[in-house]
Amino acid sequence: MQGITRDTTHYTVGSALYSQLVPSLQMMQFSAAAGLSRLLIILGVLKPLFQGTNVSEELLQRQKYLLCNPAHQSAAVDEHFFINESASQVSDICRFKPLSSKTSVHVITGESFDDQLPSHLNRVLGELQREFLKRSYPTANHIQIQGVDRHMIYKNPSSVIAHLHKLVSQRQSNQQRQ
Repeated sequence: MQGITRDTTHYTVGSALYSQLVPSLQMMQFSAAAGLSRLLIILGVLKPLFQGTNVSEELLQRQKYLLCNPAHQSAAVDEHFFINESASQVSDICRFKPLSSKTSVHVITGESFDDQLPSHLNRVLGELQREFLKRSYPTANHIQIQGVDRHMIYKNPSSVIAHLHKLVSQRQSNQQRQ
């Protein structure tokens, strides 16, 4: 496993990301194009990410449609494949227009990146997030919520809201003291 390294123009994301995550997304794209996704959904092997009693039938149908849509799967492949470009853009912005020391940065992440990924990929992505944050915003307050992943805003919004309320309350009390 490799971490993030900085060359002259890009951050290079660990090889595990590209050797395992991107090919699995490409396989989902191929599966959708070949019609295999539709068959797997009908057989109950492939399930939508968001399920349960609180999930509307419309949302379930939309997720199934997107799992079977090769163009949608292609967008996921592109997004993950070009993650280096996004990291490079943030790096350039930080270098040319750094944040004021008066600007506070808080980053809220989950304990893992995605609970559907293997644990070793989650570890790599967690390390990459921490390293990127350390390099880009060394004074940022990193808030890591235990037991949730990148879908926390949909699956567990109350944990995010609790941290946001706490940050707003701290900010308000600091402003009142001044």
